[in-house]
Amino acid sequence: MGIGDITQSKRSLPVGPTVTIAGAALIAVGSLLPWASVSSAFGTVSFAGTQGDGRITLVLAALIGLGAAVLWRRPGPSWILRVVVGLLAAYVIYIAWNDMSNVSEHAAEESDLVLGSVGAGLYLVLIGGLAALGGLLIPRGTS
Repeated sequence: MGIGDITQSKRSLPVGPTVTIAGAALIAVGSLLPWASVSSAFGTVSFAGTQGDGRITLVLAALIGLGAAVLWRRPGPSWILRVVVGLLAAYVIYIAWNDMSNVSEHAAEESDLVLGSVGAGLYLVLIGGLAALGGLLIPRGTS
């Protein structure tokens, strides 16, 4: 195998499914990280994604990754699979956005002395969901 062969194989990677798989990986990692923290005079408590909706996004990340892997391996039109994976990614985005908007609101309901903040995991899940969805929009012939 020469240098030209390696260069040729790198050029043949389908960009769309690769971006979608990377997005699924970000969703999975973000699902395991802290999604929120609550601070008060008594200290700070963090909540991992797996204590709530992170379990759902972790499963969705696996399904998105599996769907993207099938898209990677199967050339040709597969619009039904693209739609299903896109809906899963859109649901991940919805979960992340909804949870982000509710963190401060829920903390404020408890007390004015409690401050809620969004954790890094929730941002990572949102970015991963957007990347997964964006990868599906890249045409198949792009490499």
